[in-house]
Amino acid sequence: MRAAVMLGLIICNLIFVAGPAAGAAGAYIGLWAAAAGLVVGAAGGFASILFMDYEHVSQIVYLSMMSGGLGVLLAGGLIHAGASMYRLVIKYVKWNVKLAQRGHMK
Repeated sequence: MRAAVMLGLIICNLIFVAGPAAGAAGAYIGLWAAAAGLVVGAAGGFASILFMDYEHVSQIVYLSMMSGGLGVLLAGGLIHAGASMYRLVIKYVKWNVKLAQRGHMK
C-alpha cells in the first residue's frame, strides 16, 4: 500500500507540481533581475548627469529617482513573496512526507 501511495505521489508531483513550480521560480528570478535592473538604471541615470551635459537634468533626476524607487519597492515585495513561497513549499513537503509515511489520507 505504501509503495502505491509513494508512486502516486511521485507521478502527481512530477505532473502537477514540478512544472508550475519551475515556472514560478523562473518568474521570481526574472522579477529579481527586473528589480536589479531598475536600481542599476537609476544609478546610471545619476552618473550620466555627472559626466554629460543635458538640457533637462530635472527630468533625468526625476526618472532616475522613480526607477530606483520602483526597484527598491519591487525588491521589498519579492523578499516577502519569497518568504511566503518558502513556507508554502516546506508545508507541502511536510504534507507529502506525512502522507508517504502513513500510506493513506485521513
